[in-house]
Amino acid sequence: MISDTVYSHFVVFSELMDDISLFITSVLGESDNCSTVVEHLQRLGADTLDDLQYLDAEAELSDVLPLLKRRRLNASIKERFAKKGKCSIFHCLFAVMLVTQLSAL
Repeated sequence: MISDTVYSHFVVFSELMDDISLFITSVLGESDNCSTVVEHLQRLGADTLDDLQYLDAEAELSDVLPLLKRRRLNASIKERFAKKGKCSIFHCLFAVMLVTQLSAL
């Protein structure tokens, strides 16, 4: 029988890999390659979607994807994390402005 701790770690890991799967599918479309790519990413040590920002898809996925798909994936990863950074800075500034306004009341 599986302990609750092991099961909860499995569920969390499955959800994280689902996030990676959804991202890969959104970039490459529905194909048999997506599951192969996700499995390869697991072997490389990707546990979270954030781990993909350290991936060099052109070099590290050459066994699983053709060149143009690797380049498309690289571009999408760069775009995703560029937006994430800009968005978080905006949210930080908004939070500072909100706190400043509330403290003035």
